[in-house]
Amino acid sequence: MLANKTSQVAMFSLVAVAMATYLLYEWMKGRRRKRMPSQDPVVVETIDALETALSRISDETSKFKVMSLDCEWCSERCGRRRSVALLQLATASGYSVLIRLCKLKTNRLPESLKVLLMDKSIFKVGVAVLDDANRLFNDHGLLTKGCLDLRHLAYRHLQRDLRSKFTGGLGNLAKIYLDESLDKSYTIRCGDWEADTLSAQQVKYAAQDVLVAMEIFLEIIHRKQAVIPDQPDSSFWSEVRTMCQGLVDVKYKNKASERKTNTNVLTVGGDKVLVNKSSNAYKPRQTQMYHNCRLIAPDGQMLCTCHRQKAEWYVKKGIGTVECQEPFTVRLNFEPSGMPGLDRGYYLQDKANRCVVCGREDSYIRKNIVPHEYRRHFPERLKKHTSHDVLLLCLPCHQLSSSYDRIIRQELVEEYKAPITNSTNARYREDPEKIKARSAAKALQRHKKFGTLPDQRVTELKKFLSKIWNVEHVDDDLINQTTTMNVKCENEDYQGSHGDKVIAMVMKEENGLEKFERRWRQHFLETMKPQFMPALWSVHHRHTSVDVSTENKSVLVQ
Repeated sequence: MLANKTSQVAMFSLVAVAMATYLLYEWMKGRRRKRMPSQDPVVVETIDALETALSRISDETSKFKVMSLDCEWCSERCGRRRSVALLQLATASGYSVLIRLCKLKTNRLPESLKVLLMDKSIFKVGVAVLDDANRLFNDHGLLTKGCLDLRHLAYRHLQRDLRSKFTGGLGNLAKIYLDESLDKSYTIRCGDWEADTLSAQQVKYAAQDVLVAMEIFLEIIHRKQAVIPDQPDSSFWSEVRTMCQGLVDVKYKNKASERKTNTNVLTVGGDKVLVNKSSNAYKPRQTQMYHNCRLIAPDGQMLCTCHRQKAEWYVKKGIGTVECQEPFTVRLNFEPSGMPGLDRGYYLQDKANRCVVCGREDSYIRKNIVPHEYRRHFPERLKKHTSHDVLLLCLPCHQLSSSYDRIIRQELVEEYKAPITNSTNARYREDPEKIKARSAAKALQRHKKFGTLPDQRVTELKKFLSKIWNVEHVDDDLINQTTTMNVKCENEDYQGSHGDKVIAMVMKEENGLEKFERRWRQHFLETMKPQFMPALWSVHHRHTSVDVSTENKSVLVQ
């Protein structure tokens, strides 16, 4: 009797466990997120196709404010990275677009792409997405806001028992959140992304990266939110933004990279800019730029404002006398040959020591509106004694402006077929045979000190050096001489410096230099939108009175 009751209790227990398991399974099945539907990626190679794709992306991101972003590029043999060739975007619906930037001209990219990338309300998710954003900006002038590194989000919301498995790569995140293994083939990843036609494997690889990144983002949100609505409302996005608070446009760094980093992130008008701590090219001035001292002609006519050191120079040379101390004014004892022309008013006014873009007053650097690499090739009269195109910018604004300058620089490369000096277009190149010889000599030096090489290898290296130098015996003196020899030689394919070639061709055009100056000035105004420009600064400065064909080296304007 007792055994019968025990059997019944056991049976009821098994049924109860089975029912509980079934109910738990059904509940979990209801909570499971539906994966994005499979869609063929769209490869874009024309402006029209890009406009069509952007229209759909804009429509989808207006409702579900997130898209994933990734970039691909080629590297030269020396390891130097080339411009971003492919921009991949994907939406939450599974729609992916592969934009072949290498097939599109940077100056013709539609405004809709710039607006989409700059919209901070739309998350751009991915692994190391801020690095990709910096590459897009440096290579194509595309400013991207709203970047959210999935590693930040994952680590913040990952269960503590899973954090030990977290290594931070996209493949690692896919394994943790999607239980998938990604195909990260080296041959495809480092393939030719600038090829005339992308292979099927390249298309699949590129689309996979952004689609998986989007799936990971949705999975992280799903595990916190339980349900992701088809039409997310403001309350849903409010919760999502709370989950991502403090992580947007923030570079992901592990402890090792934090120790090694050599950059600061500064903000310019809401834009994040990476600033190199040790770069001498961006060293702020320690003293004021404008002293607003005055130079006047013998008849009392004001000639210009200038630096105090410049004004004192005239006094020390005995060709000027101090007229008054405040403001410091020097009257010249001679009639200057070059008097200010129609634009003289600009040089007579006081100028403020502050950034012309944001107004910052505590740190600034001189900015050449027309870059020095071009102006140095101007006729003598146009490149000296004028400060109109030298303005003050704070450190982050200066770096931002320099990055924007690369846009016009690249346009000039294409317009005038004037390649920028690099490993393939340099006055000198490294001789591969000499490099091998130097390496062999250094290896023999180390061997003599530490005895690290097998005898056979020593014989091979000495034989190689004897062949290079055409000698029978290789002694220590020859080895030492080889380690310090110059490995550079004249590059027969050198096409001349980029700046020299551009200006030479510009000067052959009608009013070429005037148009060239105007182009750079207008570019600065449009890209930086300065709020504190000096009065009377003009895009057309000097273009009504300068005769390039005449040489007058006694111009006084400062």
